[in-house]
Amino acid sequence: MPPGERDLWLLLAATAVGHLVPAPMVRREVLALAEQATGGAWGEREAAARLGAAIARAERAAWGERGEHGGRLVDPRYRFRTDSIVELLGITEAEMRACDLRQLVSPGIRRERRREAKVRDRRATGIRPRGEYEAGSLSALSPWKAEGVSRATWYRHRETSPSGCTVAEPSTCPTVVSGMASSSPSTR
Repeated sequence: MPPGERDLWLLLAATAVGHLVPAPMVRREVLALAEQATGGAWGEREAAARLGAAIARAERAAWGERGEHGGRLVDPRYRFRTDSIVELLGITEAEMRACDLRQLVSPGIRRERRREAKVRDRRATGIRPRGEYEAGSLSALSPWKAEGVSRATWYRHRETSPSGCTVAEPSTCPTVVSGMASSSPSTR
């Protein structure tokens, strides 16, 4: 890893290790990661000095310590938003797609993937694509033209509306007076 980029990468990686590894192992894992990423250029002392804050925060979290932020008690470990990590590491959309990244993706790719998953789920449940549905709809088939009647007349003959509701007959109840039903004193 190039010298100018490894510090930031190691901070992010040490923070992730602090969230994933049990507290007694955090220091050892972070120092091993630093040695591997720097090719041994950082000794244990230098790695501990540069990544000590991430290590200490992970250890404090394991001891149950909480810090106050915005009026709430929060975990002392660093937390980075996905967008911040993408920006800090300079990951491009082409790299996100080429590496098939799942978490470190832009909002546009995330939206696109959710839309694709929703379409797959809809197809799996038997819902047809919009074009296919419209091609088989009554509007597209126009059976009223074959019968030589208007659309409204065709629906009236079927006794349904396009929404599937049946046409009701007017009420013949004698107790309906100006839209309100009259009631006898005994039923009050």
